[in-house]
Amino acid sequence: MAKIFIGIALVLTLFTAVLGFLTKGKIEAVKEEKRDAIVKKDKAEGESRVAKTELKKAQEDVTAAKAAVDEKDKEVTAKTGQIDALTKQLADAKTASDDKDTQITDLTKKLSDKPAPAIAVADPAVAEMKAQKEKAEAELAEAKQLEETMNRKVKENDSKLAGLEQYKRDREHQLQRPGVSGRILAVNPGWNFVVLSIGDRQGLMTNSPLLVMRGGEPIARVRVTSIETSRAIADVIPGSVREGVTVQPGDRVVYEGSRNETPHVAEPAAPVSPSPTLPPLPTLTQ
Repeated sequence: MAKIFIGIALVLTLFTAVLGFLTKGKIEAVKEEKRDAIVKKDKAEGESRVAKTELKKAQEDVTAAKAAVDEKDKEVTAKTGQIDALTKQLADAKTASDDKDTQITDLTKKLSDKPAPAIAVADPAVAEMKAQKEKAEAELAEAKQLEETMNRKVKENDSKLAGLEQYKRDREHQLQRPGVSGRILAVNPGWNFVVLSIGDRQGLMTNSPLLVMRGGEPIARVRVTSIETSRAIADVIPGSVREGVTVQPGDRVVYEGSRNETPHVAEPAAPVSPSPTLPPLPTLTQ
């Protein structure tokens, strides 16, 4: 009987050991799944924070762009009023010029029609008409000069108003030509920025979001911070680099708004001197 109990005890002990081993394996698997879930959660939260930061920055950029457009609206309205005033002055100057032309013609006709005196005696009426004619001619020359000046100012202001309106349209649409793309010329991992082969000449704009492409797949995102004629500096957006890769010279960059297009890489022919990010705004002639 004792042997039976001992056998049963051994069987129960073995069963308990096997059950414990299996349970321990399941516990480890559950712990591993929990750790994976925590890692995924942390990664998702990190991506969410990056997305929120970028969204906030984009909203700030939109607000700034709207403010700039509103300001340019006011400038365009003011300069349009100036051009209207100059146009009226030009019309007045032309009318004055035409009046002087008529006056001079009349005086010339009167002098021609007046018979010459038998004796060369100064005729006060003739002298007065000659003086009036000379005065009218001087005023005509002044009126024509004013007309030419007004014409020049109107043309200058038309040109500068067109520049203001173009700037306003650019800000409204945040002009970024579709298909803008280039290459990474250099990478500074310490300061986390790259040098691009495209710039203002290719239609790049400050704060433009670009995708870094390799083998037809995006591996990172950058944002333009400084622009020259055919070069640009862009910061690598934290958290956007694909795990296990690094941004390298030669990688392609493409405007994020055209990632579904097949871009043409615009390579500059030769280095050029720096130029400002945006052209200086014109100052209209007062």
